[in-house]
Amino acid sequence: MEQMYSLPTVAKMWDMSVRTLKGLLKEADIELHKIGSRMKVKESDLQRLIASAEEYDEMDNYL
Repeated sequence: MEQMYSLPTVAKMWDMSVRTLKGLLKEADIELHKIGSRMKVKESDLQRLIASAEEYDEMDNYL
């Protein structure tokens, strides 16, 4: 089974609020999973979000 992270854990790792993280995930169309009473996100989805942000930064350098 794939590693999943709670939103507060990811927000702390990325030094942002949970609210900001939720906005980023929604904008990137990343699915949240409800496990018990907590919302979690798959590690692969986080990696995909990071990769797309890096691609955006690379494209920004050409402008």
